[in-house]
Amino acid sequence: MRTIALIVALSAYTNAEKTIGESTFKAVNSNATQGDAQKACEQWGGHLATTTAANNAAVRAYATSAGLGRFWIGLNDHTKENRFVWADGKAATYTNWSGGEPNDWGSGEDCTEMYGNGKWNDLRCSHPFPYVCEKSATADANQDFTVEGQMFNVSTNKMTGDEARKFCASKNAVLAYPSQKQGAAIAKVMAKAGIGAAWIGLNDMGKENHWNWGGAPNQLNKWRSWARNEPNDWGNGEDCVEMF
Repeated sequence: MRTIALIVALSAYTNAEKTIGESTFKAVNSNATQGDAQKACEQWGGHLATTTAANNAAVRAYATSAGLGRFWIGLNDHTKENRFVWADGKAATYTNWSGGEPNDWGSGEDCTEMYGNGKWNDLRCSHPFPYVCEKSATADANQDFTVEGQMFNVSTNKMTGDEARKFCASKNAVLAYPSQKQGAAIAKVMAKAGIGAAWIGLNDMGKENHWNWGGAPNQLNKWRSWARNEPNDWGNGEDCVEMF
């Protein structure tokens, strides 16, 4: 029997994460100092958020929808006064300071918060605020990543289709049922890891040529991307679907 990799759709949707452009952001609505917030972001696999002219408004809107008012972003001038860099070490080529900022009021205002209107303010890093983390939206194989609010994992473990479904069930998950955008992101992860083919949830095990997503929550997902001359049920019994 054919054994290939598999794509897992983790059952819990993550309302606290959002993909904007090439990055996934995570809003954390609990207070932390800037230093503790950065550590928490690193544990998640990222860093405090970097914003640009293209995404500053989108990050602000996302944070507001997650219940955040004022929150930490990654901009700081820890190393040299008034030379602001982002938490990932990149220089600040875009700024969106509120009027009269940064002013280093009382000295020691080396970190940056974003207001609910998207403007920025420098302040002491010891203040407790919610925060927004950021990491690349393109993960490595065997790492969780989020696209359009759904978390996936491309597992390099090779299994039969039945084994793959049982493996997913043991993780309280199902084989992936991607949209077109999610499928494109998954394909990038597969290509990066050198995975030629992987199981997804689509199947016609219940009735020949009646394709469904195998118990996935989104049975209304109509996205299909069949290769040429597929599906063909070659030799009979081809009831599962691989993505390559």
